[in-house]
This record gives sequence, structure tokens and C-alpha cells, in this order.
Amino acid sequence: MTETVLERLIDLLERAGRHGSPDQAPAAAVLWPDPENEFQGIMARVGAAVPLVTLGPYGAGARAGPGIWIRCVLAGTAPGFDTSDGRPLLVYLPGCTREQIRDIAGGPDELRPLADLQFRGIVWLQRNGKEWTARSLLGGASGLDLDIAKDGATRDAMLRAFPRLLDEPVSELRRHGELTAQFFNELLAPDHERLLLLWLNDPVGTESGTDPVQWSAFRDTCANTYGFDPEDDGPVTGARLLGERKGHWGKVWAVFSDVPQRYPEIPGRLRAAQPEGMVPDPPDSWPVVNEQSEDNLRQVLEGLGQLTAAEAGAKIKELDAVHGERRTWVWARLGMAPLARALEHLRDLADRCAVPLGGLSGEEIAAAYASDGWRTDRAAMEAIAAVEPGPDGDTVGVAVRALYEGWLDAAARALQGAFAKELRASAKDDYPAGTCVMFIDGLRFDVATMVVEELGDTARSEVGWRFAAIPTVTPTAKPAVSPVADLLYAGPKLSPAASQGGVALTIEGLRKVLDGAGWQVLGDGGWGDSSGRGWIEGGDIDTQGHNLPMKLPHRVRGEARQIAEQIHELLAWGWKRVVVVTDHGWLHLPGGLPKVELPINTAELRKGRCARIPENAKVDHLTLPWRWDPSVRIAVAPGIACYEAGKVYEHGGISPQECVTPHLVVESSVGLTPVGAARIGSVGWTGMRCRIEAEGPDGAMVDIRMKPADSASSVTAQPKALVGGKCSLVVPDDRLEGQAAVVVVIDDQGTVLAQRHTTIGGGED
Repeated sequence: MTETVLERLIDLLERAGRHGSPDQAPAAAVLWPDPENEFQGIMARVGAAVPLVTLGPYGAGARAGPGIWIRCVLAGTAPGFDTSDGRPLLVYLPGCTREQIRDIAGGPDELRPLADLQFRGIVWLQRNGKEWTARSLLGGASGLDLDIAKDGATRDAMLRAFPRLLDEPVSELRRHGELTAQFFNELLAPDHERLLLLWLNDPVGTESGTDPVQWSAFRDTCANTYGFDPEDDGPVTGARLLGERKGHWGKVWAVFSDVPQRYPEIPGRLRAAQPEGMVPDPPDSWPVVNEQSEDNLRQVLEGLGQLTAAEAGAKIKELDAVHGERRTWVWARLGMAPLARALEHLRDLADRCAVPLGGLSGEEIAAAYASDGWRTDRAAMEAIAAVEPGPDGDTVGVAVRALYEGWLDAAARALQGAFAKELRASAKDDYPAGTCVMFIDGLRFDVATMVVEELGDTARSEVGWRFAAIPTVTPTAKPAVSPVADLLYAGPKLSPAASQGGVALTIEGLRKVLDGAGWQVLGDGGWGDSSGRGWIEGGDIDTQGHNLPMKLPHRVRGEARQIAEQIHELLAWGWKRVVVVTDHGWLHLPGGLPKVELPINTAELRKGRCARIPENAKVDHLTLPWRWDPSVRIAVAPGIACYEAGKVYEHGGISPQECVTPHLVVESSVGLTPVGAARIGSVGWTGMRCRIEAEGPDGAMVDIRMKPADSASSVTAQPKALVGGKCSLVVPDDRLEGQAAVVVVIDDQGTVLAQRHTTIGGGED
């Protein structure tokens, strides 16, 4: 289903509240300051999708109240709120600024009960530290990245049309190009086809919102063009004419089917208006026809668990021949044909599972998986993601398991057999200056390809592969892909240590080793000195896989998008390349991976798919040397089996999915800065005024930006020319004091010739 503005906004909000690394506690709340009250008109729609409260006078129905009441909501003592699902509470703060939230002593009295939430929660701001505005949310690169005209008339029209805009598909808005005042005004003053659809969607509201003269003209148009009177015939009759699509009604249907999300009540009208008897004509007009077809498809899919993989694959192809057409119906775009949409991916999965993963040696198997085998995993995940968790999710899960389980198991056993004969040595990478290594926990190969898709043409990406360390668990495999792996020693359990005979390496311990070796450990929004070497951690894939396994397929695309955005930020900051590494992949199988027994006395430490074995213990399963001490044996569960029951998501064993990990190198697609074209000598601050000494060609200008390559991130009124090798710039927004920024020298084409990092208001650099 096409993502709407509202859905994209909800995705941004949910990601803002999600903690990004294992050592961070989840945010208690997400604070949304809105100084100009630009978002008040959409809060009812947002609150229907996420847990939301508004700071203001108490109103139970509106879910609004003073600060002390909001604290009760957070504590779980306010009636009518269920905060048990783990999602952070969204606290909307109309009329409040970021600075007022921070100013505990001098801020407004109504904000004081919420002061601690800036530390226990997240203040949702733009990446430049400013509050969101409607324009920045819709048009900013870290928002929806729409092309919105920058004149005042467009801003006013956009704010008026914002509630109507929520149901517009983002892809359609991007395809439209520049959005001007005329576009937004047309949303509010539609042509007669759209006005007719708006009336069918909400008869009372549309009539009451139309002045009498316009309403009279609208009735005349309906009578003369459509043979229909809204007042005399009513919405059910109108819906029947819409569904029959005869004459001019065909154009009305075309307008409806182009963006059906605008008219959420029309499916119900068509359901009530469907003619009695046999299958009505045309069948794709009527939601009941689609619903009956979904029910029939559901019954057949639920029975696939009794078939062999070959029989299930043949049945999937038969079903796709019958139901595939429904993916072109309007109901599929409205999310009302999820099983038909899943069938497309099930058909792909059936075709791929019919071909075993090739290769005899570990190298050959890994190469086959990295070349094409990951597409099988992608098809399985996309089939599951096509439906919501619940009854339909269970139905698709039965089909995925019937097709996929045997292929998964055979591939795992093939790689286990290859590893029993020979193990490949660990790869060692040399990272030149200007490289930032980004670690993502649990970045499976198929998800890494989504990251590349999200990066698009804005960066040059090259995906290689590496074998993960054994066993494929984070304590072992994360340190192994770090740039300081050679500085570590064998430790207790499944962890290395920072010193001979030392304690198990923690996250903080690894960061200390990195720092001691000259690596910058980035985090908390800082991007470091891009002329050196950096290490940054991100992603939430593995945490979600363990905690919410059946929701993981629905969330990996969002995770890939967030990783890509972080890569863009790093490149924009000035890093020459970003190398994305990971510790392991994972297995995911609806219904749970099969269980196998391992006697408890044969394991010093047991995980889901592996165990550390005592020196003299005898086990029937494959054992392999531990990455950090080859004398220590690691037992591996056979095939895709687990030592624990009920695991839909797990890792630690040997399979292409767990062991063949992506190694992604990303460089900016923007041309290289001309060498020697400019040089920045010194950067000094007096208050919010910055004095720069620099050299550059004739016409060179100086600017201060949050992101060096993005002119829209400038924090000055406008760039200034170098005069006698000097320039003075003022940052007018004192709320940016202390923020990291970049001084850039640009030529008359806007190309960045030189750049230097600085801290706004921060004295001599």
C-alpha cells in the first residue's frame, strides 16, 4: 500500500522514540514543541495512531491536560490510557519552544512538571536543533523531502490544507514536483468530480462547508452531468452509480481510484449500494466481491501446511493465476486485499525455493548466497510484511513455512558440512583516514540491500560479504568486526577481553579500546573529525527481532531507511566513506524453528543455536573452534534447529543467513572538492559572530552550515564574500549556541572548496 503523509509522519515519530543502542534506556516520552501551533489541526489524526497527550486545559475526550496529569499518564495511574505496549508517549506542546523546555527555572509554570522528560525522553527536533515547522516537516530532507515553494502564499495555503494533505500518498506528491499555493488551494476547493466524491465520503460535512451559491451550482452540475440529485437521491444511490461507472461516472471513478485514500468512507457506501444477485459488473467496483475473494484465498492458504513444498508451490501458482488481478484493483491500494498482495511474494518465494542454494565449499555457498540467494529471504519477509500480524499474518505464515522451511534447512546443512571440512580465515580490513565504520547489530544481507535501495543514486555503494565469527552471537562477533579486533584476547563465556585473562568485554570496554587505538567513538549527534577515523553504532534490528519477531518483517524497511539517512548525514559532514559492518544475520521462520535436544551437562553455556562445550564433553552435533580461542569448542545446532523451543527469530548457528554478512562501502556521489582551490586559515568566535580567515578564488563565498554539502542547512542570513582573505558572519539564532557546525568556502556554482568543523559560539577553533 502507498505510504501517505500521515503514515510517514507516524513512522518519523515512532523512530524518534526508539532507542538506538543496547546501552540506552527506551525514551519515556517524545516531546513535540510547536511554537506557532502549526500542527494543532492534525493532532486528532496523529493521536488515533500513536499514544498522544496534549499539554493544556484538561479534557478527557481530547486527551489533554496539565503537566501533572501527563505525569500520571506516564506513571500508568490516569484512567483510559494503556501504556503497556512499550511505545513512548507523545507529548504535544502547543505554543512551547525548545528553549522553554530547557529553561527549568525560568520557563512557563505549566511546563515545569515535565522538566525531567527532556532527560528521560526525547525532544523531537530537526537535525539542526530547531523546532519542526510544517514546511520543514513536509519539505525538509530529514522530513518528507517534498518540493515546496518557499513563498508566503504557499506557506499559508499549506497550513490551511495540512489536515487534507495527511491522506495524500507521498509518492504522488513527489511525482507532482513543486507544490505551490495553487496546489494546496485546489485540495480545499476541488473540481466537481472531486467535490462529488467528497460529498459521497461525507455528505453532511461537505454540504455544511459549502456556501449556498456553490451548493446550488453543484446540484445543477450533478443533475445535468450525472443524472443525479444529491439531496433527492442520497449517497447510497450515488455510490451505486459510482460503482456502475457508466457515462460521466467513469471519470468520477477514475478520480477516486487515483487517490482513494482521500475518501475513506466511500468503500462503506459501495458496500451498502452493491446490486443483488450474481457477481456485479464491473466486479472490481465492489468491496464485497474483493472480500469474498480474500476469504476464499485465506481458506486455501491455511491448508498449505499439509502439503509438501513442491505441492504448496504448485498451489500458490494456481492461486496467483486467479487472484493476481486483484492487486490492480483499488481495494489493494487501500490495503483491503492483503492476501492477494502477499500472494505476489509467495509466488516469488515458491519459484526461488524450488532451486537449492548452489555451491560445495563454504566460499562457493557464500558467493551464491551473496549473489542471489538472499532474494529468497527477501521474498519470505515481504510476504509476511504484506499483511498485518494477527489472523492474516498467521495464514501467510503457514504458506511461508510450507515453502521456505526445507530450503532454509538444506542451505544451513550444506554450509555446516562445508565448515566441518574447512574454515575460512577472518578477513582483515585496512581503513584509511576519512573512513567512518558504522556497526549495525543484526544487519542481514537482504536488509543491507534495502539500505542500498534507500541510498539510491545519492551515493556510490558497493556490497561485499564476509563470514561472521563463530558463534554468530553479538558478544563474539561484534568485537571481531571492530577495527581493534587484533588488540583483544580470549575472555570468559562467549566474549573476548581487553587484556589477557580479563573480564568479558562490554560495550563501554570496546569503546575504550577503540579510543585508545586512535578511533573516534561517535554518538549523541556528534559526527567527529572527518579527516580521521570514526566508529559509530546504530540500528535496532536484533533487538526488535528478539522482542517482536512477528513484527520484524514490517519494520526492516524503516530500519534500512534510518541507516541510509545516518549514512547520508555522515557523508554530508565530510567523511569520505562509510563502511557498514555487522556481527551476524539471523533466521526467521513463522511458527518457530524446530527444536533439538542438547544434554544440559554437555554445555558450559547454551544459547538458542549454539553452546560452549567443556573440554572433555562428547556431543553428537557439529563442533567448531571459537573465534577468540580455537581450543574452545562451540556446538552448533543441526540445520535450522534450536536448543530452545518456540524461536521464530534466532541466530548463533551456522547458515548462510547467519554467517554470510554484508560489508557495505558507501562514498558520496558528489564530485570531489578541487584540490588546493581554497584553504581556511582560522575560525574564531565572539559571541554569535564568527570571524574567518581563508583563501579562495575570485568570487569565493563563506557560509556556516549544519551539513557542509546542504545549502539549506545554513545558519546565517546569507553567505558572504571573502574580502582581503577575511569574512565575518553572524548566526542570528542564539539557540544554536554550542551546536556543531561547519564553515565552508564555496565557489560561484555552490561547490564546496574547503570546510572546517566548528562549534557555534565556541571561541577559537
